[in-house]
Amino acid sequence: MNKQAKGLLTGLTLGLLGPVALLLLFFLWKGGDTSLLEFLERQAKGRLLAPVLSLCALANLGSFWLLISRQQYDKVRGVILATLLLGIVIVLLKFQS
Repeated sequence: MNKQAKGLLTGLTLGLLGPVALLLLFFLWKGGDTSLLEFLERQAKGRLLAPVLSLCALANLGSFWLLISRQQYDKVRGVILATLLLGIVIVLLKFQS
């Protein structure tokens, strides 16, 4: 695997782990005595999963600026790709009937 692909994969991983970590923190804060799956189902039924994921996507902002300042542009592309993928999921959840 060349250096550019490795950087993209690293950025993609970083861009997916940040929002997942924030989602887990939100679950620990608001989850109560439910399991993670029950919490996610409850958020989806209440049409709150898309807004929660939107807030979780903000975690990528810190990664983006840190990598930009270090001029690691291949990793930045991976973070942007992860953010776009998360955005697609959010849009699909918003328009789910």
